[in-house]
Amino acid sequence: MAHPGTLANLVPPDEASMMRRLEALERAQRETLPAVMAAVGPVFDEIRSAADAANDAAQAASQAAVAASQAVADLAVQVGRINSLVNAQVTVGIAGTATASGWASSTGHATKAASSINVPSGYSQAYVFALASMHFQDPSPNGGWIRAVIAGQAGGEMGGLANLNLGQSASHTVALGGLNGGSIGLEMQMRSSAATGGNSGRIAQISGFAIFLR
Repeated sequence: MAHPGTLANLVPPDEASMMRRLEALERAQRETLPAVMAAVGPVFDEIRSAADAANDAAQAASQAAVAASQAVADLAVQVGRINSLVNAQVTVGIAGTATASGWASSTGHATKAASSINVPSGYSQAYVFALASMHFQDPSPNGGWIRAVIAGQAGGEMGGLANLNLGQSASHTVALGGLNGGSIGLEMQMRSSAATGGNSGRIAQISGFAIFLR
């Protein structure tokens, strides 16, 4: 081999010399490659593990989002079914407010205003509320009492002395069963201490509602 700084260094190497140099280079690469791979291999492994973990996390998040979306959809369906079931089993009926005026009074209970609630087909039970009210005017002192009546069942009386004018109301609630069509009657009934003729200052009202069950 030519030494550096000599004239032989300026002469191009022959083919055998080139082959020896290539073999030496290949031998150096083979000898250093394991060391290089030993140094960078763990780094590549960590990068690969981190990439795998990130991919797994992304897939888990995607699956969780799909599961949550499906759960919300399932819940909406269940709520809809519950609402349909409730609507199929429960309904409400309203009694229009009935008003009457100018009536006479007697010492026994008498109906002064009446209304009703139709029973829907297929419903056999009802919880019914009624509200009765009156304005009782009398030119002389007189007592007046009022009560609400539902399907013939009378509630408690409310009233007192009508010293020319008396305003009073009474409510009543009943549970009914065995219904099969028809209607439920609501009445405002009153009585007075002394029977008197009618006048325009006497007003009676009755209203109410019912919750029907199958």
